[in-house]
Amino acid sequence: VLQKIKDRFSALQDFYIYENKKVLPRFFIASGYRAFSNHTDLLNEMAKSDASDFKKTVLIEKGDEMNFKFQNAIVSKYKIKLTEYRPHKIVLEMELDGDGILVISNSYNPFWKVKINEETKQIFPVNHAFWGVPVSKGDKRVVFYYDPPHSYKNILKTNF
Repeated sequence: VLQKIKDRFSALQDFYIYENKKVLPRFFIASGYRAFSNHTDLLNEMAKSDASDFKKTVLIEKGDEMNFKFQNAIVSKYKIKLTEYRPHKIVLEMELDGDGILVISNSYNPFWKVKINEETKQIFPVNHAFWGVPVSKGDKRVVFYYDPPHSYKNILKTNF
């Protein structure tokens, strides 16, 4: 094994590093959505779409679209700054010029919660597997936190 490692990283063999330039950002704002009545149609549309399409428009399930109604102009410029990143907490600071959908390219899990400007909001699955949160022009601070029902904190809340 040691010899193979030496051979792999020595000048005896070529060494290649690849970069995926089609990757989505970790955090971004989409300006629109398309709703689908079932998983199959949504996944078929994803298969036909280009990665750049997902930066502008997210794909959601019917029923969730009522949560993405925009009251202000749609966002065209934004800044997102990651200020804290821990396994159970993510904090973002944002500047938006309109409304949109904050997309986090983490796998959707219902135990993640979000507070925007200290107000509890809901996270929705977008693009079948990512997190999506409706955001408005005045939203500045976004705090995601992991809150599973089996956590120590939640067990102590239970009345025995």
